[in-house]
Amino acid sequence: MAIGTQTYIKKILLIRAGIAVLLLVVLFLSLSVYERFSIEREMSARREAAEAEFAALEQRESQLQAEVEYLSKESSVEAEIRRHFDVAKEGEKVVIIMDDNGTSTITPLIAPEVPSSAPWYIFWR
Repeated sequence: MAIGTQTYIKKILLIRAGIAVLLLVVLFLSLSVYERFSIEREMSARREAAEAEFAALEQRESQLQAEVEYLSKESSVEAEIRRHFDVAKEGEKVVIIMDDNGTSTITPLIAPEVPSSAPWYIFWR
């Protein structure tokens, strides 16, 4: 029976060594899977951030296109110039109203057109 017990002990040792090797393989595989999972989560977060930035840029593009269309008209350019600078057309007067906090509102006043057949003394009005 000594020979039978030695082979039995060898089988048990081989089985335990095999189980230990399999556990090490499973451990290395699980570490690799965890690393890939964390990389996938990071890439997913980056993708969501990039998609949000892309949506914001698309919205900004549409705003800029609308502004370009608005400023392509001569009347719009004139309105923007009047809004940003103290400019008046010939025959207009500009009134600047100052608020309490020092901001100003520019309001152009349109002078009445003087007919060309008006008498010369209308000039003094």
